[in-house]
Amino acid sequence: MNKIVPDYPVDKLPADLREGLPKHGSVEIEFRLKQQMQPRVLLAPLAGAVPNIHGRDEEVVQYIRELREDS
Repeated sequence: MNKIVPDYPVDKLPADLREGLPKHGSVEIEFRLKQQMQPRVLLAPLAGAVPNIHGRDEEVVQYIRELREDS
């Protein structure tokens, strides 16, 4: 979520942000959250951890092969 402050006085900014700006002007400030990295989930440990709901492995492979032949 972004927040925009359209008219913020320069003299209220911290010193490092005031650098190079007119002393008595105003600025527009936009706050944006940085995208936070989600911890990676390795898929290898999950393989075989849940029951196969799509049928036997051979049936699934056969179905995929049939799909490829149709293209």
